[in-house]
Amino acid sequence: TQRAREAAEEADDPKVRLAILCQSYTGRQTAEDDITYRMDVYPNTNHGRVYQGWVKLKCFPYQEFSGDLFGTPQEAEKDAVLTAVRRFPGAVQGNGFRWHSSPRDHKGGNRV
Repeated sequence: TQRAREAAEEADDPKVRLAILCQSYTGRQTAEDDITYRMDVYPNTNHGRVYQGWVKLKCFPYQEFSGDLFGTPQEAEKDAVLTAVRRFPGAVQGNGFRWHSSPRDHKGGNRV
């Protein structure tokens, strides 16, 4: 059905997955300030500008994650969100919250 397709697409959306993680962890609706985004812009001689996205999770004890550098803000933000989601493998499926260690720990993105 159409609704089933929409639900599947939403589950593939990293921002939706991150909101689900916050809701599952806190046991409440995600508040507006539980997930905040930031974008850093750097000059680049080859591409004009490059972007680095950051996502801060107040719903978890103030965890902050950054993505890699990308040529567009949209790609950079998506990568930051995916970095955060990857730290909780299996949590969306209800398998509990365990930190996944990664060499990409950034400012506050370390284990709780």
